[in-house]
Amino acid sequence: MFTGDDPQILNLIVTIAGVIVPVASVGWAIFAHYNPPDASPTKDNEPTKGAIIDALGKMAREEREPLFAAIDALYRIRREKPEKAEVIDGALALLKTGDTSRAEEILRADLDEKKRIGRKALKEAAAAARHLAAFIYLHDTHKALASHQEAVRLDPEEPDGWLQLGRVALRAGDSEALRAFRELDRRAREQGRIRWRAIAHSQLGDMDELRGASASALNHYQQAQSLLEQWAALALDDPQRQRDLSVSFDRIGDIYLANGDGAKALAAFQEGLVIARKLTELDPANTDWQRDLSVS
Repeated sequence: MFTGDDPQILNLIVTIAGVIVPVASVGWAIFAHYNPPDASPTKDNEPTKGAIIDALGKMAREEREPLFAAIDALYRIRREKPEKAEVIDGALALLKTGDTSRAEEILRADLDEKKRIGRKALKEAAAAARHLAAFIYLHDTHKALASHQEAVRLDPEEPDGWLQLGRVALRAGDSEALRAFRELDRRAREQGRIRWRAIAHSQLGDMDELRGASASALNHYQQAQSLLEQWAALALDDPQRQRDLSVSFDRIGDIYLANGDGAKALAAFQEGLVIARKLTELDPANTDWQRDLSVS
Protein backbone atom coordinates (compact mmCIF):
# COMPACT_ATOMS: atom_id res chain seq x y z
CA MET A 1 0.00 0.00 0.00
CA PHE A 2 1.14 3.60 -0.71
CA THR A 3 1.35 6.09 2.17
CA GLY A 4 2.26 9.78 2.59
CA ASP A 5 3.52 11.03 -0.73
CA ASP A 6 2.70 7.70 -2.29
CA PRO A 7 -0.51 8.95 -3.98
CA GLN A 8 1.52 11.57 -5.83
CA ILE A 9 4.02 8.93 -6.92
CA LEU A 10 1.17 6.70 -8.03
CA ASN A 11 -0.35 9.48 -10.10
CA LEU A 12 3.03 10.13 -11.71
CA ILE A 13 3.43 6.46 -12.60
CA VAL A 14 -0.06 6.32 -14.11
CA THR A 15 0.62 9.46 -16.13
CA ILE A 16 3.91 8.11 -17.49
CA ALA A 17 2.28 4.80 -18.34
CA GLY A 18 -0.51 6.63 -20.14
CA VAL A 19 2.08 8.26 -22.39
CA ILE A 20 4.39 5.28 -22.92
CA VAL A 21 1.74 2.69 -23.82
CA PRO A 22 0.13 4.66 -26.71
CA VAL A 23 3.55 5.64 -28.06
CA ALA A 24 4.66 2.02 -27.94
CA SER A 25 1.45 0.97 -29.68
CA VAL A 26 1.98 3.50 -32.46
CA GLY A 27 5.59 2.41 -32.82
CA TRP A 28 4.57 -1.23 -33.11
CA ALA A 29 1.86 -0.36 -35.65
CA ILE A 30 4.42 1.45 -37.82
CA PHE A 31 6.86 -1.44 -37.53
CA ALA A 32 4.14 -3.98 -38.37
CA HIS A 33 3.07 -1.97 -41.43
CA TYR A 34 6.54 -1.93 -42.95
CA ASN A 35 7.36 -5.47 -41.84
CA PRO A 36 4.16 -7.46 -42.37
CA PRO A 37 4.26 -11.23 -41.92
CA ASP A 38 5.19 -13.19 -45.02
CA ALA A 39 2.33 -14.40 -47.17
CA SER A 40 3.45 -18.00 -46.82
CA PRO A 41 5.59 -20.04 -44.47
CA THR A 42 9.26 -19.65 -45.31
CA LYS A 43 12.46 -21.32 -44.29
CA ASP A 44 14.64 -19.64 -41.70
CA ASN A 45 17.10 -18.51 -44.35
CA GLU A 46 14.47 -17.05 -46.69
CA PRO A 47 14.44 -13.26 -46.89
CA THR A 48 11.56 -11.40 -45.30
CA LYS A 49 9.65 -8.80 -47.25
CA GLY A 50 11.10 -6.09 -45.05
CA ALA A 51 14.64 -7.25 -45.81
CA ILE A 52 13.90 -7.30 -49.52
CA ILE A 53 12.47 -3.79 -49.46
CA ASP A 54 15.50 -2.54 -47.56
CA ALA A 55 17.77 -4.11 -50.16
CA LEU A 56 15.95 -2.31 -52.95
CA GLY A 57 16.87 1.07 -51.51
CA LYS A 58 15.19 3.95 -49.77
CA MET A 59 11.82 4.90 -51.15
CA ALA A 60 8.60 6.63 -50.23
CA ARG A 61 5.77 4.73 -48.61
CA GLU A 62 3.64 4.82 -51.77
CA GLU A 63 6.52 3.16 -53.64
CA ARG A 64 6.99 0.46 -51.03
CA GLU A 65 3.37 -0.72 -50.97
CA PRO A 66 3.29 -1.95 -54.61
CA LEU A 67 6.53 -3.83 -53.93
CA PHE A 68 4.98 -5.57 -50.93
CA ALA A 69 2.12 -6.63 -53.21
CA ALA A 70 4.57 -7.84 -55.87
CA ILE A 71 6.46 -9.94 -53.33
CA ASP A 72 3.13 -11.35 -52.14
CA ALA A 73 2.46 -12.32 -55.76
CA LEU A 74 5.69 -14.33 -55.84
CA TYR A 75 4.62 -16.17 -52.70
CA ARG A 76 1.20 -16.79 -54.26
CA ILE A 77 2.78 -18.36 -57.33
CA ARG A 78 4.95 -20.44 -55.02
CA ARG A 79 1.85 -21.76 -53.24
CA GLU A 80 -0.09 -22.40 -56.44
CA LYS A 81 2.84 -24.02 -58.26
CA PRO A 82 5.01 -25.93 -55.79
CA GLU A 83 7.16 -27.17 -58.65
CA LYS A 84 8.44 -23.59 -59.04
CA ALA A 85 9.35 -23.22 -55.37
CA GLU A 86 13.09 -23.52 -55.95
CA VAL A 87 13.07 -20.96 -58.75
CA ILE A 88 11.01 -18.51 -56.71
CA ASP A 89 13.18 -19.00 -53.64
CA GLY A 90 16.14 -18.13 -55.82
CA ALA A 91 14.38 -15.02 -57.06
CA LEU A 92 13.59 -13.96 -53.49
CA ALA A 93 17.22 -14.47 -52.51
CA LEU A 94 18.33 -12.31 -55.43
CA LEU A 95 15.85 -9.63 -54.41
CA LYS A 96 17.59 -9.42 -51.08
CA THR A 97 20.72 -8.37 -52.98
CA GLY A 98 18.75 -5.79 -54.94
CA ASP A 99 18.58 -7.91 -58.12
CA THR A 100 15.02 -7.93 -59.51
CA SER A 101 15.75 -9.75 -62.79
CA ARG A 102 14.61 -13.24 -61.77
CA ALA A 103 11.48 -11.92 -60.08
CA GLU A 104 10.64 -9.96 -63.21
CA GLU A 105 10.99 -13.09 -65.36
CA ILE A 106 8.65 -15.05 -63.09
CA LEU A 107 6.02 -12.32 -62.95
CA ARG A 108 6.24 -11.70 -66.71
CA ALA A 109 5.60 -15.40 -67.33
CA ASP A 110 2.67 -15.24 -64.90
CA LEU A 111 1.29 -12.22 -66.76
CA ASP A 112 1.61 -13.94 -70.14
CA GLU A 113 -0.15 -17.04 -68.84
CA LYS A 114 -3.03 -15.02 -67.44
CA LYS A 115 -3.33 -13.08 -70.69
CA ARG A 116 -3.55 -16.34 -72.62
CA ILE A 117 -6.22 -17.64 -70.27
CA GLY A 118 -8.04 -14.32 -70.47
CA ARG A 119 -7.96 -14.25 -74.27
CA LYS A 120 -9.27 -17.79 -74.43
CA ALA A 121 -12.14 -16.92 -72.09
CA LEU A 122 -13.00 -13.81 -74.11
CA LYS A 123 -12.92 -15.76 -77.38
CA GLU A 124 -15.25 -18.36 -75.92
CA ALA A 125 -17.60 -15.65 -74.65
CA ALA A 126 -17.60 -13.98 -78.08
CA ALA A 127 -18.41 -17.29 -79.76
CA ALA A 128 -21.28 -17.77 -77.31
CA ALA A 129 -22.60 -14.31 -78.22
CA ARG A 130 -22.51 -15.20 -81.92
CA HIS A 131 -24.27 -18.50 -81.28
CA LEU A 132 -26.94 -16.70 -79.28
CA ALA A 133 -27.36 -14.17 -82.08
CA ALA A 134 -27.96 -16.96 -84.59
CA PHE A 135 -31.16 -17.94 -82.78
CA ILE A 136 -32.25 -14.40 -81.90
CA TYR A 137 -31.88 -13.44 -85.57
CA LEU A 138 -34.78 -15.74 -86.43
CA HIS A 139 -37.25 -13.47 -84.63
CA ASP A 140 -35.53 -10.18 -83.75
CA THR A 141 -32.89 -8.77 -86.09
CA HIS A 142 -32.08 -5.76 -83.92
CA LYS A 143 -31.47 -7.85 -80.80
CA ALA A 144 -29.31 -10.18 -82.87
CA LEU A 145 -27.35 -7.13 -84.00
CA ALA A 146 -26.75 -6.16 -80.36
CA SER A 147 -25.46 -9.65 -79.63
CA HIS A 148 -23.04 -9.47 -82.56
CA GLN A 149 -21.88 -6.06 -81.35
CA GLU A 150 -21.10 -7.62 -77.99
CA ALA A 151 -19.20 -10.42 -79.74
CA VAL A 152 -16.81 -8.03 -81.51
CA ARG A 153 -16.27 -6.09 -78.29
CA LEU A 154 -15.27 -9.31 -76.56
CA ASP A 155 -13.04 -10.57 -79.37
CA PRO A 156 -12.26 -7.89 -81.96
CA GLU A 157 -9.56 -10.04 -83.58
CA GLU A 158 -11.99 -12.72 -84.78
CA PRO A 159 -12.85 -11.97 -88.44
CA ASP A 160 -16.06 -13.99 -88.40
CA GLY A 161 -17.38 -11.65 -85.73
CA TRP A 162 -17.09 -8.64 -88.05
CA LEU A 163 -18.51 -10.60 -90.97
CA GLN A 164 -21.60 -11.68 -89.04
CA LEU A 165 -22.04 -8.21 -87.56
CA GLY A 166 -21.92 -6.68 -91.02
CA ARG A 167 -24.38 -9.14 -92.50
CA VAL A 168 -26.93 -8.72 -89.72
CA ALA A 169 -26.48 -4.93 -89.73
CA LEU A 170 -27.10 -4.94 -93.48
CA ARG A 171 -30.26 -6.97 -92.99
CA ALA A 172 -31.39 -4.60 -90.23
CA GLY A 173 -30.74 -1.57 -92.40
CA ASP A 174 -28.09 -0.36 -89.97
CA SER A 175 -25.25 1.84 -91.20
CA GLU A 176 -22.84 -0.20 -89.08
CA ALA A 177 -22.64 -2.76 -91.89
CA LEU A 178 -20.19 -0.62 -93.85
CA ARG A 179 -17.98 -0.08 -90.80
CA ALA A 180 -18.04 -3.80 -89.98
CA PHE A 181 -16.93 -4.90 -93.46
CA ARG A 182 -14.23 -2.24 -93.58
CA GLU A 183 -13.03 -3.32 -90.15
CA LEU A 184 -12.98 -6.92 -91.36
CA ASP A 185 -10.76 -5.89 -94.28
CA ARG A 186 -8.45 -3.85 -92.04
CA ARG A 187 -7.95 -6.58 -89.47
CA ALA A 188 -7.56 -9.30 -92.10
CA ARG A 189 -4.90 -7.19 -93.81
CA GLU A 190 -3.05 -6.71 -90.51
CA GLN A 191 -3.25 -10.44 -89.80
CA GLY A 192 -2.22 -11.43 -93.32
CA ARG A 193 -5.43 -13.42 -93.88
CA ILE A 194 -5.99 -13.29 -97.62
CA ARG A 195 -9.30 -15.13 -97.81
CA TRP A 196 -10.90 -12.93 -95.16
CA ARG A 197 -9.82 -9.84 -97.08
CA ALA A 198 -11.47 -11.29 -100.17
CA ILE A 199 -14.65 -11.93 -98.19
CA ALA A 200 -14.62 -8.33 -96.94
CA HIS A 201 -14.33 -6.96 -100.48
CA SER A 202 -17.07 -9.28 -101.70
CA GLN A 203 -19.38 -8.00 -98.97
CA LEU A 204 -18.50 -4.38 -99.73
CA GLY A 205 -19.21 -5.13 -103.40
CA ASP A 206 -22.61 -6.56 -102.47
CA MET A 207 -23.41 -3.38 -100.55
CA ASP A 208 -22.43 -1.20 -103.49
CA GLU A 209 -24.46 -3.34 -105.87
CA LEU A 210 -27.53 -2.99 -103.65
CA ARG A 211 -27.31 0.80 -103.76
CA GLY A 212 -26.70 0.84 -107.51
CA ALA A 213 -23.02 1.79 -107.38
CA SER A 214 -21.97 -0.76 -110.00
CA ALA A 215 -18.54 0.73 -110.71
CA SER A 216 -17.57 0.57 -107.04
CA ALA A 217 -19.08 -2.90 -106.74
CA LEU A 218 -17.04 -4.12 -109.71
CA ASN A 219 -13.88 -2.69 -108.16
CA HIS A 220 -14.50 -4.58 -104.91
CA TYR A 221 -15.33 -7.83 -106.74
CA GLN A 222 -12.16 -7.54 -108.80
CA GLN A 223 -10.10 -6.98 -105.66
CA ALA A 224 -11.74 -10.04 -104.12
CA GLN A 225 -10.99 -12.09 -107.24
CA SER A 226 -7.34 -11.00 -107.22
CA LEU A 227 -6.99 -11.95 -103.56
CA LEU A 228 -8.66 -15.31 -104.15
CA GLU A 229 -6.26 -16.04 -106.99
CA GLN A 230 -3.40 -15.47 -104.53
CA TRP A 231 -5.18 -17.66 -102.00
CA ALA A 232 -5.77 -20.48 -104.49
CA ALA A 233 -2.17 -20.36 -105.71
CA LEU A 234 -0.97 -21.24 -102.21
CA ALA A 235 -2.76 -24.61 -102.38
CA LEU A 236 -3.67 -25.56 -105.93
CA ASP A 237 -5.14 -28.90 -104.85
CA ASP A 238 -7.58 -27.32 -102.39
CA PRO A 239 -11.04 -27.56 -104.02
CA GLN A 240 -12.64 -25.03 -101.66
CA ARG A 241 -10.19 -22.35 -102.73
CA GLN A 242 -10.92 -23.14 -106.35
CA ARG A 243 -14.67 -22.91 -105.71
CA ASP A 244 -14.28 -19.52 -104.02
CA LEU A 245 -12.37 -18.32 -107.07
CA SER A 246 -15.04 -19.66 -109.42
CA VAL A 247 -17.77 -17.79 -107.53
CA SER A 248 -15.75 -14.56 -107.70
CA PHE A 249 -15.66 -14.77 -111.51
CA ASP A 250 -19.44 -15.23 -111.56
CA ARG A 251 -19.94 -12.09 -109.49
CA ILE A 252 -17.78 -10.07 -111.84
CA GLY A 253 -19.70 -11.50 -114.79
CA ASP A 254 -23.01 -10.47 -113.21
CA ILE A 255 -21.83 -6.86 -112.89
CA TYR A 256 -20.62 -6.72 -116.49
CA LEU A 257 -23.90 -8.22 -117.65
CA ALA A 258 -25.93 -5.68 -115.65
CA ASN A 259 -23.87 -2.90 -117.22
CA GLY A 260 -24.57 -4.22 -120.71
CA ASP A 261 -21.02 -5.40 -121.37
CA GLY A 262 -21.80 -8.86 -122.72
CA ALA A 263 -18.30 -9.67 -123.97
CA LYS A 264 -16.63 -9.09 -120.62
CA ALA A 265 -19.48 -10.84 -118.84
CA LEU A 266 -19.04 -13.91 -121.05
CA ALA A 267 -15.28 -13.97 -120.46
CA ALA A 268 -15.76 -13.87 -116.69
CA PHE A 269 -18.46 -16.56 -116.75
CA GLN A 270 -16.24 -18.81 -118.86
CA GLU A 271 -13.38 -18.45 -116.38
CA GLY A 272 -15.69 -19.54 -113.60
CA LEU A 273 -17.14 -22.36 -115.71
CA VAL A 274 -13.71 -23.88 -116.37
CA ILE A 275 -13.06 -24.11 -112.63
CA ALA A 276 -16.57 -25.44 -111.89
CA ARG A 277 -16.15 -28.23 -114.45
CA LYS A 278 -12.83 -29.30 -112.96
CA LEU A 279 -14.39 -29.46 -109.51
CA THR A 280 -17.33 -31.62 -110.62
CA GLU A 281 -14.90 -33.98 -112.33
CA LEU A 282 -13.03 -34.32 -109.04
CA ASP A 283 -16.19 -35.12 -107.07
CA PRO A 284 -19.29 -35.80 -109.20
CA ALA A 285 -21.37 -36.49 -106.07
CA ASN A 286 -20.83 -33.01 -104.62
CA THR A 287 -24.21 -31.30 -105.02
CA ASP A 288 -22.82 -27.81 -104.32
CA TRP A 289 -20.36 -28.08 -107.17
CA GLN A 290 -23.00 -29.55 -109.48
CA ARG A 291 -25.24 -26.59 -108.68
CA ASP A 292 -22.38 -24.15 -109.37
CA LEU A 293 -21.88 -25.80 -112.76
CA SER A 294 -25.58 -25.61 -113.65
CA VAL A 295 -25.75 -21.93 -112.67
CA SER A 296 -22.62 -21.16 -114.67
